[in-house]
Amino acid sequence: MRFTKRFIFICAISAIAFAAFVAILQQKTLRDAQLQADDHARVIANALWTFEESSALAYLQLAANSYGYEWLIVKDDLGKTFLMIDGPPLSQIDAIFVATGLINRHTITTDIRHDDRTIGTISVLWLSRTIYIHLYVLFCLLLFLGGVWLFMRVLDMNRTLETRVGKRTAELENALSKLGNSEEKYRTLVENIPGAVLHSVNDSHWTALFISDPVEEITGHPARDFMAGEVDYLNQVVHPDDRIRVRATVADALIKGSDYSLEYRIQDASGEQHWVSEKGQGVSWKGGRPEYFTSAIFDITDRKLAEQELLRLQNMLQSTINSMPSVLVGVDTQGRVTQWNLEAERLTGISATSAQHKTLEQVYPALAPEMENVHRAIQEQTVMSTPHLLRQIGGEIRYNDVTVFPLVGIGMQGAVIRVDDVTDRVRIDEVMVQTEKMMSVGGLAAGMAHEINNPLGGILQGAQNIMRRTSPELPANHQAAHDTGCTLDQIRLYMEKRGINRMLSGIQESGLRAAKIVSNMLDFSRKSGTSMATCDVNVLADTVLDLATSDYDLKKSYDFKKVRIIREYSHDLDQITCAHTEIEQVLFNLVKNAAYAMADHPKPGIAPIIIIRTRREGNTAVIEVEDNGPGMTMEIRKRIFEPFFTTKPPGVGTGLGLSVSYFIITQNHGGQFTVESTPGVGTTFIIKLPLTLTS
Repeated sequence: MRFTKRFIFICAISAIAFAAFVAILQQKTLRDAQLQADDHARVIANALWTFEESSALAYLQLAANSYGYEWLIVKDDLGKTFLMIDGPPLSQIDAIFVATGLINRHTITTDIRHDDRTIGTISVLWLSRTIYIHLYVLFCLLLFLGGVWLFMRVLDMNRTLETRVGKRTAELENALSKLGNSEEKYRTLVENIPGAVLHSVNDSHWTALFISDPVEEITGHPARDFMAGEVDYLNQVVHPDDRIRVRATVADALIKGSDYSLEYRIQDASGEQHWVSEKGQGVSWKGGRPEYFTSAIFDITDRKLAEQELLRLQNMLQSTINSMPSVLVGVDTQGRVTQWNLEAERLTGISATSAQHKTLEQVYPALAPEMENVHRAIQEQTVMSTPHLLRQIGGEIRYNDVTVFPLVGIGMQGAVIRVDDVTDRVRIDEVMVQTEKMMSVGGLAAGMAHEINNPLGGILQGAQNIMRRTSPELPANHQAAHDTGCTLDQIRLYMEKRGINRMLSGIQESGLRAAKIVSNMLDFSRKSGTSMATCDVNVLADTVLDLATSDYDLKKSYDFKKVRIIREYSHDLDQITCAHTEIEQVLFNLVKNAAYAMADHPKPGIAPIIIIRTRREGNTAVIEVEDNGPGMTMEIRKRIFEPFFTTKPPGVGTGLGLSVSYFIITQNHGGQFTVESTPGVGTTFIIKLPLTLTS
């Protein structure tokens, strides 16, 4: 800025001086031209006075050519033109300067005097050619100003350079001071890093130029051994099994110009194995390849051991979770899956990987309603349970107990849902309840049977005596009729017309039916006295099917031969110890009930089917009677073994058939009697009998 101001000031002074020079030169030139014209007038004065025209003409012609007049005119004292001379033609440059106004035309007139008397005038058209002097002077001035500018610029640059050199010197001194401090800090920092800092040549041996002292704590080798080339870190310290991977990873990162980070094993001076973590990058690039690389190496053996232990515990925990027969599903507060065990995979067909971070509604729709319990369990930190949740799988009804456990821990939000299939337990409970009912009702039935038997015997005996008193086969009856004044035939005709015989038959039939009911109740209330023997289950089943085809009640309802019978017998089933007549009674009752149900609720276009299966399960013989009838609702299935419970119309069934069958199987034979049924699909009764009956 200072240089610019000074130069502008010098240029202004120079411009003013040049303008003054131009003005002075112009005035001087014009004055000289006037003096020349006066000289011309004096020279030609005598010639004009003596009228020596030739002499004046020669002189004036010479003057015009010499001084560059465009024209020269001589007039007498009367103003009459005496001589007129044209000067030399204008040069091309003069013509340009004249046209542009850089050369001015001046008309100079002076008197011609002789003996102090004016005898005429002389006029010349003079061109002021000072422009050439002006340009020359201007050129010299510009050269001068250029020299001044260059001189001042050099002075200014020199001054600036001195300033910058001084400033740079101060900066360098300051930088050197800071560098010394930084180096000291760097050394302190490097020595206090809990690892080794390595600066190596990017060659096949990773020649160490610098390595910090903590490397001895990691490898057992002092730093000087590495820098002296006595220990090759890559080929002697890095574990042989990891050496290729380490070399490839570092080389790839250096080629790409990126940082690298890897974990690998080393062997210390004593041969002990350690885990280290190394992070580094290439430096001092040349020709697209780093000449060196710097890295930091940390001993992570403790961390690796902790990770391995954590992984072992995680695997053990996962194995424990996967070994549980229950479904275990972990969810967060949003209902997204965080844990999914093998049982959940088996039940849903969805892998743990696919289920992760999905909502319960997406992967386990049956548990979606449990999200309300999940939220309550998390908020209240209490266990929530939903017992006996119904679920239908392949037409079979299963029971699940759903329990929600809130996660307990600092910063942990979520819950674990456990789903237990308690179908077997529910059915066992039902069997136990049914057994208790049977036992309680059995005592009641025994008492009722004894109380009913007495009046029932009197009724049957009375009906039988009335029929005997009217029988024509007894002579006493004829004699008694004669004594009353009538015949026995008249009495019988009266009874026939009044329906007394029919009434007596009804009384007797009802009595016998009641007696059968009482007999069943007595069988229900006490253990059978039937002898036990070894029997073939398959033969028993065939016997029952033969009886069914010839049973009067079945044929009266419909033709049993229209039912398709499927036998699925296991031929490796051993003989069992049982009361064969009782087992036949149970099977016959099941077949009869199945036939009745399919006849009462036929399915258009579907033939009725009864399947009898036998198989062995451990020390148990299993007999299944399955039909494709209407099935039973859950409410009916729960009460199917209760005494006097029947789904048949009044007068058709007593409701004791299945109750007695249940008693025969569970009490007399120590077995199990269960039922599975799906409405609209069918019913399966399952009998399990021990192969060897114990007392």
